[in-house]
Amino acid sequence: MDQILMGRYKVVRQIGKGGMSTVYLVEHIALHNLWAMKVVEKRKNSQFELLAEPNILKNLSYFSLPRIVDIAEDDMALYIVMDYMQGVELKKCLREHGAFSERQILMWGKEIAGTLDYLHRQSPPIIYRDMKPGNLIVDDDNHLHLIDFGIALKADGQGNTPIYLTKGYAAPEQYTQKGQRDCRVDIYAMGVTLFELATGEDPLQYPDGLPETSSQNPEISDGLSAIIGLCAKKEPEKRFQSAQQVLYALDHVEEYNAGYQKRKQRGRRIRISVLAGSVALLGGIAGGMFWHDRQVTEQYQTIMESAFQSADRGDLSNAEQGFQKAIQIKNNVLEGYLGVAAAKYRFGEYENCLTYVAEEILERFPNALSDSRVNYLLGQVYDGMQNDEKSLEYFRNAIEHDPQNEDYLRDYVIALINDDQLDAASEYLSGSDGAYVAELRRYIPVMESIRSNDYERLTESLKALTAETRDEMILLAAYRQASEYLRHQAVVLNDPGWYDRERALLCIGDAAFSDGRYPEFFEKKGTAAYQYGLALPNAEIREQYYRLALDDYQRAIGFGFDSRTAYKNCTAIYLQLGDTKAAEDMLLAMTQRYPDETYGWKHLTRLYLQSAEANPENTEIHQRLKEVWTRLKELQGRYINEEDIRELQERVETILSSK
Repeated sequence: MDQILMGRYKVVRQIGKGGMSTVYLVEHIALHNLWAMKVVEKRKNSQFELLAEPNILKNLSYFSLPRIVDIAEDDMALYIVMDYMQGVELKKCLREHGAFSERQILMWGKEIAGTLDYLHRQSPPIIYRDMKPGNLIVDDDNHLHLIDFGIALKADGQGNTPIYLTKGYAAPEQYTQKGQRDCRVDIYAMGVTLFELATGEDPLQYPDGLPETSSQNPEISDGLSAIIGLCAKKEPEKRFQSAQQVLYALDHVEEYNAGYQKRKQRGRRIRISVLAGSVALLGGIAGGMFWHDRQVTEQYQTIMESAFQSADRGDLSNAEQGFQKAIQIKNNVLEGYLGVAAAKYRFGEYENCLTYVAEEILERFPNALSDSRVNYLLGQVYDGMQNDEKSLEYFRNAIEHDPQNEDYLRDYVIALINDDQLDAASEYLSGSDGAYVAELRRYIPVMESIRSNDYERLTESLKALTAETRDEMILLAAYRQASEYLRHQAVVLNDPGWYDRERALLCIGDAAFSDGRYPEFFEKKGTAAYQYGLALPNAEIREQYYRLALDDYQRAIGFGFDSRTAYKNCTAIYLQLGDTKAAEDMLLAMTQRYPDETYGWKHLTRLYLQSAEANPENTEIHQRLKEVWTRLKELQGRYINEEDIRELQERVETILSSK
C-alpha cells in the first residue's frame, strides 16, 4: 500500500475500523518511525465535535495514554497522528484465553483505575465514557494502554457530542444527557470490564445486572467479587464514588472478604493486641532487667533503655536491633531475648515470634514458661493469631504467676470482652477490686453498642468512658474497636459517610491522646478524614477534609509513628492539591526512613520525570531524576519487580540521554 497521507506519512496497513473513523499504521517518510493515524471522515460525523479527541489528548502525559504528535485536516477528513500502541487488543486476549487469574485482574485493574484517576483529576475532569476490552491494548510487557478517545468529553458542560455507547458497558445513566458528564460512568464500565476478565462472559447476556463474579468463577475471592459488584451497581450513588477509591479497594482486597470482616467484628485481634507491647510487656522486661541481674553493665543498661524507648514510640526496627546488641553483651539474661520476641510480635510476625520463643528462649531458658512475662507475650501472640483458646490460656498462666500484675488482669478481661464473653468478663470483675475494675466495667457498654450496631449509644458510651477513665490502654482499646466498627460499616454498606462518623467519634478522644504516646490514634483520624474526602464531589469541602487529614498525619509522623500509610496518603493529598514541593518533601522524607522500599523512589522518579519533560533545559531537575532513577534500578530484583520500572524506563532514558 503506497498511499501517502498528510504528505509525509506512508500507510503500512489498516489496523482498526469503527463507525466514526479508520485507523492506519503509518511510517514517517523521512524519519522512518511508526505511528498510528486516525482518519475521521467529515461526511460521517457532521454532528460530531471532530477535534474533541485531539483537544483532550494533546495536554495529557501518562504512561498508558497515547500522545498526539501531529494533526491536519482537509475538506474530506480530520487526520490525527498519535503513538502507535503495539500489542494485542484485550478483547482478542479474552477470546483466546478466557477468564484470567485474580492476580492478573488485580494488576490490570489497578492500571485501569490509575488511568481513570489521572483523567478524572484533570481540570475540568475528563470522562472517558467508553471503557471496554476493545479499547484496551496489552503491550509486550503485559501492561494496558487505553486507546480511542472518540467519545470522551470534559465534565465542564462544554461541547455537544452525540451519544455513541457500547451496550453492556455503558452505565444506565449514560442514556441521558446529564449522565454523560459524571465520572462514575467510567467506574461502572470498569466494573463490567473486570467482570468479563474474571469470568470470560459477555456482559450483554445480563441485561438486568451482573451476577456475583465469584458465583460465575469460584477461583475469584469474595473480596474482588465485592469490589467488582460495587463498581457495577446500577445506581451511581451506590458505586465507588471515585477511581481513587477503586484503587484503594484493589490494594486492600482482603478488607472486602467476608472472612476478614467477620474477624474484625470478633474483637481487638491483631491491632488491639499490639497495644500492650511496649507499655506492659516491655515495661515488665525493664523491671526484670534491673532486679534480675543487679550486676548488669552500664553499657547493657544504656542499650536496653534505648531499645525500650524506641519500642515505646513505635520504632520497632531500632528496638529489635538494640535488643540484639544487648544479647551480644549478656547472652545469659532473658530480658534481651524477650525484647527481640516482643519486637517480632509488634511487627505482626506471629509465627516468627513463636519460632523464636521455642528455639531461642525455651532452649536457652528451660524454665521460661514459669515467667509471667513469657506467658503474657504468648497470650498476646495467640490473640493476634485469633486463637482464643490458647490466648486466654496463656493470659491466665501469666496471672497465676503474677496475680498482682494489674496490666495482665486488665488485658485478660479486655480479651474476654472483645471475644464476646461479656458475662464471663462481668463475673471476673465482680470478684476483683483492682484499679482497672471500674474502667473495665465502663468499657463493656462500648462493646455492647458495637455488637448491637447502635451508633448513638456507642457515641455516648465513649464519651462517658473518656470522661471517667484515666487508663490509656482501655481508652485506646475502646477507640480502636469503635474505629474498626465504623470503618467496617463504610466498607460493607459502601457509605463513605461512616468515615466522617469515625472521625467525629475519634475527635472525642483528642485530649486523652494529645501527649503523643499513642500516635496511631492520629493516623486513624487522618485516614478517616482522607477516605471521606475522597468521596466528596464538592472540591472546596474535599480540600477541607484533606487539610484535616494532613494535620493528623503530620502529628502521627511528628510523634515518631512508623506509618507508611501516613507518608503515602500525605503525598497523594499534596499532589491532588497541586503542591508538588510538599509532595516532593514527603517522598524524600519517606526514602530516608524507608531507604530499601520502592514507593518513595518510584514516585520521586515520576515527579522529577514530569518536571524534566516540562522543563527540558533545567539541569538540576535532570540531576535529581538521574539520582533517584539510579537508586530505583538498584532495588530492582531485590525489592522491586522489573515490571514496576519498565513503564518509566523509556521516558527516563530519553530525557537523560538528551543531556
